[in-house]
Amino acid sequence: MNMFKKGLAGLVAGLCMAGAAAAFPTSMITIIVPYPAGSTPDNLARTIAEKMHNELGQSVIVDNRPGASTFIGMRALLRAQPDGHTIAMTSLSTAVLNKLVFTSMPYDPERDFAPLANLGGAPFVLVVNPELGVKSVKELVDRARKEPGSINFASGGIGNSTHLLGEKLNAASGGNMTHVPFAGSAPALANLLGGHVQLYFDSANNAVPHIKAGKLVALAVTSDARMSVLPDVPTMAESGFPDFEMDAWFAISAPRQTPPEALNVLSKAVNAALSDEALRAQFAATGLILGKPGTPDEIKRFFAQEMSKWGEIVKPLNIRLDPN
Repeated sequence: MNMFKKGLAGLVAGLCMAGAAAAFPTSMITIIVPYPAGSTPDNLARTIAEKMHNELGQSVIVDNRPGASTFIGMRALLRAQPDGHTIAMTSLSTAVLNKLVFTSMPYDPERDFAPLANLGGAPFVLVVNPELGVKSVKELVDRARKEPGSINFASGGIGNSTHLLGEKLNAASGGNMTHVPFAGSAPALANLLGGHVQLYFDSANNAVPHIKAGKLVALAVTSDARMSVLPDVPTMAESGFPDFEMDAWFAISAPRQTPPEALNVLSKAVNAALSDEALRAQFAATGLILGKPGTPDEIKRFFAQEMSKWGEIVKPLNIRLDPN
């Protein structure tokens, strides 16, 4: 009799668990975005949120938590209930660069979070001020070698992706370029447009309007193929500089202890948005390439590959930033 009761109890518990999993989500879903409202990642998150709402039948809202090198937003995800109803937009910075360049962090991207989907991102464009007078990456590097110290490159800050790409190109020139860091991409771009610096690796979605207006000259893109929005601009590999295939990408992650059933439901909802061809074309026209639908395990492997790729750039630079 006891065995029968135990078996019945186990069956009931199993059915309850299955019912709970099938019922997910049971309430509103919040996407924490560690970037300001109106920014590229914010706009992307809001678009994905709308598509997820249509797929899941539950409200999906965006909660902007910018500041402190994305630490504020990621700390909020760390403290969230791991039930699948709170997720966050993660990125190249939050999942890779922060761990590589900061001496300490309030979270560990591999230990604390479970990646759900790669939303895609914007390749970088190597842009120069027209007054520099160069038309190719080779011409730029040759000038830097012949005239050491005559060319400087902007970045959005030390340890920033734009800084690391600039240093990678600088190494190819024999270290003859000068780094000029700014407090963010906006002042870096403004100083490039004003002719105070000569070159900058800007994200394509930011650079395209200025390129099309003739205010900047695009020498190459860091994508693996030419971009539809900039069909006449060669890739870095075509320009003779391989190993520059890098994007400013974004992803969706959840707290590590989130139930697998919830992770799968969320992953499928995001993948449905990424499969929308009209949406893909809409973003491609702005210089942002949506990611391909994938599984959480595939995204985890992608994160590891990115850590290795960017780590090779950071290591010789010995960048160690104090988060305080």
